[in-house]
Amino acid sequence: DMTTKAEAEARGAVLAKWQHDQYSALSGCRMFAASGDTAHRLGLTEAEELALTLSTLLWQWRCLEAAGCPLDQGSAKLVMRIAASADFYSVLAKTRAARYLLHRLASVMDIPADHMPVLHVLTSDRMMTRIEPMNNILRHTTASLGAALGGADILTTLPHDWLTGSTAMSRRLARNIQLIMRHEARLDQVADPAYGADTLEAMS
Repeated sequence: DMTTKAEAEARGAVLAKWQHDQYSALSGCRMFAASGDTAHRLGLTEAEELALTLSTLLWQWRCLEAAGCPLDQGSAKLVMRIAASADFYSVLAKTRAARYLLHRLASVMDIPADHMPVLHVLTSDRMMTRIEPMNNILRHTTASLGAALGGADILTTLPHDWLTGSTAMSRRLARNIQLIMRHEARLDQVADPAYGADTLEAMS
């Protein structure tokens, strides 16, 4: 409704002004994130989730611009956040599609590639089970692999017992999934592994 919209606009303006005022002092701080993972929990499809995050990014951009923040400066402070399920090819295609959208948006708005919003992918809590939480390890590994190969800038792998309260061991296992992909599989040394694959290109 109009009241909720007005409240959101007012809060967005306050956050954008604070972000602009503190740009030099807190250069690594980001106040805005287009959170598609929240919508993912509600059952949105991959395309709907990307559309929502893209429209949210544009609204956040307008807030920063209204606060006097240059487009390239404001863009570097934004985060596009999406969820990764255990459907490997779907996650890979969705992450690549998100990168396409960000590159296209930056091109249309004349923003340098090194000032694009950050793409943050989280493993989905919607796909997890409470009954056999150890099964979630495989699901998070598959989701993390798809996100990494799809080109995520930041990857968050949730602990397998996230739904019932994570432990030190489960958090360690979640970190190790990423460490193995980086230091043993060396996935960070391949720019776009899925490039040229007809099926994945079509899905993306």
